[in-house]
Amino acid sequence: MRRRFALLLASCQLALSGAGSGARADSISQLGAQLEIGGGVDSNPGSDVSGPSHGIGRPRDKALGSTGVLHLSPRVLGHLASSGHRVDLDYAFTLRPPGKGDTLTLHTGLLRYQPPPLGHLGFEATLSAERSRAGDLGASAFGLELAARYTLGRWGLTLGLGGAARNDQLGSSGSANGTQSSVLATLEARPQRHLQLSGGYTMSTLDSDFATLDETRHRVTLGVHLLRGRLELTLEYGFSAARLPDASATGGPRNDRVHDGSAALEWALLPNLELFTRAQGFVQRSDDDSSQDRVLVLAGVSAHLEGTWVAHRRPSPAVQLTGRRARFHLRAPGASSVAVVGDFNDWDASAGAMQPGARTGDFDLELELPPGRHAWSFQVDGELRAPGGVELSPDGFGGQNAILVVDE
Repeated sequence: MRRRFALLLASCQLALSGAGSGARADSISQLGAQLEIGGGVDSNPGSDVSGPSHGIGRPRDKALGSTGVLHLSPRVLGHLASSGHRVDLDYAFTLRPPGKGDTLTLHTGLLRYQPPPLGHLGFEATLSAERSRAGDLGASAFGLELAARYTLGRWGLTLGLGGAARNDQLGSSGSANGTQSSVLATLEARPQRHLQLSGGYTMSTLDSDFATLDETRHRVTLGVHLLRGRLELTLEYGFSAARLPDASATGGPRNDRVHDGSAALEWALLPNLELFTRAQGFVQRSDDDSSQDRVLVLAGVSAHLEGTWVAHRRPSPAVQLTGRRARFHLRAPGASSVAVVGDFNDWDASAGAMQPGARTGDFDLELELPPGRHAWSFQVDGELRAPGGVELSPDGFGGQNAILVVDE
């Protein structure tokens, strides 16, 4: 989804629906399908989909020059939550034929499991698969990542370990098998409700039976995510330093330095219709002069629908809805400040402050809400806390909001 030539990227997400407004459930299921269609420009259409330079494009002496590209990407998403456990499924296929050069095909998929959190500490396990192909070059990888996340107020820290089995198709050079391992750390901060800042570090190693692919890579990233009204802006900058023991033209070590950046801007025309433009840029410099660079830009439109199945409904302890009047309840022993925040009060904690209940540690609030579908959450001592057992929706920052539907 990048911009140029006034070509559009269209996205249609289809899902079956049937969710209740304020019900608690033993299980919640969501399933959707998405399609992206569009085009743009690629300054360095690559056949380099394998090896350490994955995604950066052809070396300068083999570059084909700028060209227009088309983009087609269907996607399937699934979600299941039950008794505090959560499973997510995401599969996407990308087909990107350029005006010149090889057509890129890319399959990506993941299956993620999250058990119930332990206080401020959460865990997740992710199985991932990726396969890419361009001409006679390609790569595939199957991996597992384990991560722990500690959240306190507006701060979050994630630590993780990962491992993957990898196969690279190297054209006339044959194929290579290898293993990849990584450690990662990510720090996130939300100084405001609509703003998230992040920084991350990853160290990865690739050990392949094709010696020129072996590498140790260090990567740092900085990110900004702003979600305000109908606009969503995401910016990321990354820097990588890699050492490849046998990759230079003389058969000795090579050191790579890669700067990369991305920007994405989305504007919601309607609740289910968005315009967006996205851009990515890469600059690689190596001490053996095997430099590469690339800019990829597309633009488009995204249309989507969301749906949910709710099983085994029973009254929710978090919210009870009578007509347009909602009664919120939360048990938070030891909390000094508890509020209900949502789009109905512009996420203002002072407008949704909850009052202590009859029992110590209980907090209650009644609000008259306008008709419609509302995103909301509890805020406990400055930390957002989505209730369990109700319909949830991604908040755009990696977390979840509860959903409450108020009828006319």
